[in-house]
Formats: sequence, structure tokens, C-alpha cells
Amino acid sequence: MARPDWKQAIRQPFGILPIDCGSSNGLAASIAHYSHENLGLANAAFALVKGQPQDLDLTSVSNGTETRYSFLKLEWALSEADQVVPLHTPGILHDLRYTMSLRKQIARTAAYTGRIWYLRQDIGVQPAKYFQEHSNDDENAPSQDLFADLGRGQWAELQGPFRSAWVTNTTHATPSAFTAPGAQLDYGYTYITVIDGTHPRSEVWRMLFSLETGRHLKRPAVQQIRTRAVKLQPARTTDRLCVDGHPMNGPAFVAQVHRGLARIVTLPRQRPRGNTRNTF
Repeated sequence: MARPDWKQAIRQPFGILPIDCGSSNGLAASIAHYSHENLGLANAAFALVKGQPQDLDLTSVSNGTETRYSFLKLEWALSEADQVVPLHTPGILHDLRYTMSLRKQIARTAAYTGRIWYLRQDIGVQPAKYFQEHSNDDENAPSQDLFADLGRGQWAELQGPFRSAWVTNTTHATPSAFTAPGAQLDYGYTYITVIDGTHPRSEVWRMLFSLETGRHLKRPAVQQIRTRAVKLQPARTTDRLCVDGHPMNGPAFVAQVHRGLARIVTLPRQRPRGNTRNTF
């Protein structure tokens, strides 16, 4: 966003192919789900050829000294001293093929302590798209302008401990993690998912087994909240936030969704053809 032509650059439609183990696979799965298509390299390549530009929400994340932009997920991560947060595979949102690594991490991970603030929204209200609210003459990067009344009015608070806490823009955090079934590519909202830390570690394991189909939201320890803005305040200053798989140091983090800021290439959305949801 430091480029003078950032508005033109950010609107260049990106094509997404599921060919690596990084965050783009979660976005590829979300795009396939949006288009009611099966996730696969051939389908994704066909979408690049026959698709059309589609707006995509981005979330700006700031720790007070730097700002990053996320298209997928934020995750409350362990401190650097814990040495269990590998790049691109932080926290519990690994692809579920890594079950042994997950089992080990669940056994080692202590509950997170801290607070989460989120902006409550009226049901049925949809935010305006970023470029509907900002003119082409405005050269400033997207600002985080929803935090003026933090702690008052429409702001609500969650207090830890948490077994896990993450924030996702899209339906899928990985191809096998149907994290936020209600999410859309350009909805203007993100979804906070927390696991109550008063529940045992075994509840995290049960949640993982239901994450692929979205049934994790029925688990008693899981709470999911839709919002436009969120602040995470870990009690430990050494805790980090992983932004699309890349660790970011605290001590606190604020994040705001900018609706339709970027663009990707997708097929036009069609009616569902059979049961494609569980094919990821």
C-alpha cells in the first residue's frame, strides 16, 4: 500500500491455483465453494480462463508499529520461545492431514489469556464497498477508522482463557477447514472463532474432527462472531498474531475489514450441483 499506484495495483484481479501448502490453498478452497465447484487444479485453471473479476475483502492488521493486509485468516499464536509456530502452518489451522503434529501441539499448548473486543453489527446491515466510500483522488492507504469508540457503545468484549482464537475472512482457512460457513468473498465482515479455555484440551481435538464439515460450530466450547473490526489484547506480551501464516509481534493487535478492496478471478456463482461442500 506504500506504492503511489496502490489503487490500480490492488484492483488487478489475481488468479488463485491450489499448487502449494501456503495460505493460497485456503483461498482456493473458498473460491471453489463460492462457485459451487470441486477444489482441484484443473477446475481452478478453468476458472482462470473462463472466470471474471470478483471483489475480495481485505483486512488491515496493525500492532502499532506496522500494518499488514490479510485475505484469509489471523490466528492468535504462541510466543517465539515456544518454538511451535512454523511459517505458513501456525496454530491449529494446519491442513488436517498433519494429524500427528496437531495431536502433539494440542498436548503442549497452554490456554491463551487475554481479551478480545469486537464491534457488534445490526442484523441485515451490509457495509458499503471501499471504493464506494472513497474517491479516486484519495491517495491514502485504507485507514482503521472504526476504533474511535473502542470499549463503548457497540463494542463488546470476550475474556479468556481461550483454547484457540482465530479470525477468518473466507469460508475455508485450509482446504479441510470449513471454518466460517457464513462467510462470503466480498461480504464486508470477518468471523471470530474462539474455543473456551475452561473446556479440556480434548474439546479442541473433537472440534478438529468436525471442522471439515462446519459442524464445529455445534460444539459447546466453540463460539463464532461476525464483525467488521476486532482488537486482540494478549495478557502475555510475547504472544504473536499469525497473519496469513506469517508471525506478527504484539503486544496488541487491531484489525478492520475493507469490503471489496481487492479482486480475484472466479467463475460466476451457480446453483449448487449436488453435495460439493464436503469434497474439499
